[in-house]
Amino acid sequence: MNEEQIRTEKQRAFIIKIIYIAIIVGLVVVSFRYLLSWVLPFVLGLLVAAIVQKPVRYIANKIKLPSKVITVIFVALFYAIIGSAILLLGMQIASSLAEVFRSFPDYYTSTIQPAIDTLFNSTYQLVKGISPDIASNVEDINNQMLTVLKDAIPSVSKQGLDLATRFVMFVPGFVIGLLMMIISSFFIALDFDTLGQFFMLQFNDKQKVVVRKIKDFSVGTLGKIIKSYAMIMSITFIEVSIGLSILRVENAIGLAFFIAIFDILPVLGTGGIMIPWMLITLINGNIQLAIGLLIVYVVVTVIRNIIEPKIVGVQVNANPVLMLLSIYLGARILGFTGIISLPILVIVVKNLNEEGIIHLYKNLPKKETPKHEKKSISAK
Repeated sequence: MNEEQIRTEKQRAFIIKIIYIAIIVGLVVVSFRYLLSWVLPFVLGLLVAAIVQKPVRYIANKIKLPSKVITVIFVALFYAIIGSAILLLGMQIASSLAEVFRSFPDYYTSTIQPAIDTLFNSTYQLVKGISPDIASNVEDINNQMLTVLKDAIPSVSKQGLDLATRFVMFVPGFVIGLLMMIISSFFIALDFDTLGQFFMLQFNDKQKVVVRKIKDFSVGTLGKIIKSYAMIMSITFIEVSIGLSILRVENAIGLAFFIAIFDILPVLGTGGIMIPWMLITLINGNIQLAIGLLIVYVVVTVIRNIIEPKIVGVQVNANPVLMLLSIYLGARILGFTGIISLPILVIVVKNLNEEGIIHLYKNLPKKETPKHEKKSISAK
């Protein structure tokens, strides 16, 4: 085989590898966007069943009770605790949102409209000294905008209440899915080992190694990512709580909790609340509070962008830049689920490649520990 043929073979192999990766990525995206929603109750049921296995085995070795009885007790306790927490939180959020939509017209009249009037009056006075014609146009624009907003406010409030109504209509389907999840988790938990053995029988010895590695990496990475975002939310909550308390904002702790939850959402983040709040406060003339809110927002945003890739990267043992890229692409492609799912996929692929199970790219040689460090470690 001459040099030209060798080059052609390398190019062909490279193209085949790229196509293979593209197909895998496409299947993953399609699965998460479409197929996952169909089987999500059973996937969550499997996850719950897997979570209770370790404590069930531990308790079964300590007390003389059948493992199936302990499994049923633990699954029931899991749903009782988690379900109660989610129910209380959901009711509080739904009640708060309904109150916001109901009070929005009054809030517009007392806060937003005065802010708009102040902004346009200031603009009008500034432009009037330059050109009366431009000032007249500014006044017309102001009147037209106020008319549009006045007509839109009842519609916004009505749409918000309609959204709450649609949410209520969504509840039956959600309840059915929830029942499927609960029932499936009981059945899967009771036959967890048998189902696992059946699943593994479908693979040869080499494939079993890969499947076990994927499971270990996926479960481990998921737990670490959840832990990472819990840490990020806690840090954001503490920062905002301190900032709003210093600014003497009413209900600073409750607002900080809401902003910390909102901060995890893609695209919106802290700015979705802080920026409009800051602008309205500034226009209404409360410059001190507006500057304070700006400082809080800048501090939270800067710290979040610094710590997120670092915390997630350290937890999953990956480069912060790689984690930042996977988080960003995950949010862009799959939304909120992509923030967690794409980093997990990246870490699984990275670990499989480092283990030599797959060969998608060449790994850097592992750094050896210097001799003097080895001696100090052995001495300890």
